Amino acid sequence: ELEKQDKQIKLVIKDNGLGFKSKVILAGKKHSFGLTGIIERVKILNGGITIHSSESGTEIKIYIPIL
Repeated sequence: ELEKQDKQIKLVIKDNGLGFKSKVILAGKKHSFGLTGIIERVKILNGGITIHSSESGTEIKIYIPIL
């Protein structure tokens, strides 16, 4: 899902897979170059990211400000 809001662009990526332990990956305890790369790029663009994962799937929300 890609949506233009007032002063930002919102991207939502969802799946219904098995999920993963996002706290472990985000704490750097397990290597995940995909998520690390996404997070770095969002920060470069002064954006925000939330990651929620459970046994029923994963949802990643990315917010990028429109300049």
